[in-house]
Amino acid sequence: MIANRLKVYCTLMIMPVVGQAVQAQEQPAQWTLASCIEYALANNVSVKQSSATIRTAAENTAASRAQLFPSLSASVGYNLVNYPSSEVDDSNVFTGSYGVDANWIIYQGGIRRATIKQNELQEQSDKAAGETTVMDIKSVIVQNYLQVMYAREAVTVNENTLAASESQLKRGREMYGVGSISKSDLAQLQSEYSQDKYQLAVAQTALDGYMLQLKQALELDVLQEMVVETMPVEDSMVMQAIADKATVYAAVLAASPQLKSENLSIEMSELDVSIARGGYYPTLSMNAGIGTGHNSTSSDGVGTQIKNSLNESVGLTLAIPIYSRRENKTAVNKAVIGVEQARLQYDDARKTLLSTVENIYLDAVSSQVQYEAAKEQLASAQESYSLVDAQFAAGMKNTVELLTEKATLLQAQQSLLQSKYTAVMNRMLLDIYQGIL
Repeated sequence: MIANRLKVYCTLMIMPVVGQAVQAQEQPAQWTLASCIEYALANNVSVKQSSATIRTAAENTAASRAQLFPSLSASVGYNLVNYPSSEVDDSNVFTGSYGVDANWIIYQGGIRRATIKQNELQEQSDKAAGETTVMDIKSVIVQNYLQVMYAREAVTVNENTLAASESQLKRGREMYGVGSISKSDLAQLQSEYSQDKYQLAVAQTALDGYMLQLKQALELDVLQEMVVETMPVEDSMVMQAIADKATVYAAVLAASPQLKSENLSIEMSELDVSIARGGYYPTLSMNAGIGTGHNSTSSDGVGTQIKNSLNESVGLTLAIPIYSRRENKTAVNKAVIGVEQARLQYDDARKTLLSTVENIYLDAVSSQVQYEAAKEQLASAQESYSLVDAQFAAGMKNTVELLTEKATLLQAQQSLLQSKYTAVMNRMLLDIYQGIL
């Protein structure tokens, strides 16, 4: 598989555990594809936000489980009561009360159990969403990194083209000096040299732009110096066999964290129905308490009052819903609609995913075919250009013919370069969607 070759070429051995806090990575002296992905996953804001969301979901699950247990509270109260009537002996009375109360919901129509399960599913869904974020970041880094590699080779091609133009211009001046070519021919060579110089500047600007995009994807300062290591791309990597479409689709559907999240959303929506239906059932709860108190009007001491006032209580409460002004029915109906919407959203996400993967798959296959054709085209163009260049030097070909062959050669070089990196990029994207990379 191409992932094995990537271990050789760029030592890409990264798979962080989604949901765990990742430590900030130091910036490498030279950036490889592996270090770019590793740094992005360790420092990307979206990844950190996903981690926080997962931890929040875990807290919600723990809180919902705790609802199965009784609650216990203690209370202490002091009160001053004033009696303004002159017929009482003491118009100011101090009272104190002390108590411990426990409450326990024994049965609530299965709502709490369903809520626990729903929170557990939400936790899994958030983890899957985090995996989707990781996959998206990998895709962005791979595309930006390979664009830099492509632009770098494009600069090299234009540098070689400019060098050839400079050599031809120098030779043209010599030929013009001895009367072998006309002044218009020399002017064409000069114009071609200027054009190639301009194209080199354009290629360098494109490289700078792709470098900026890579920095932005890594969330680096745009003014920061960044040395990107060149990744060797050989024919074996470009032409690595691609599995048939059905196999790729099956792997993508099985590995997709987005579809996993959407499927979990369906299950959570179904639990919403159970929770809503729980509103039709009675709630049984139990309460118990211990209390005591004292009063300043009593002739007994505080300790004696507290001892004599000590009381214990226990009771059961059964709350039976009779008429809820359609609240329960509306909640159930809305929950059922929510299930339908979740299923539709899953179907839409599945279609969108397969459409995206199909485009990548077709591009990967077609770019391999184009790469093979481009290699043959380049070999033919190189041979033809060499012959015409030699014939031009011997005075057998004119300037137009030479420049035409040169343009054909440059086009062939660019076609090969484009198809090469398109094939590699789409193959990597397929591996990311299949969970290989």
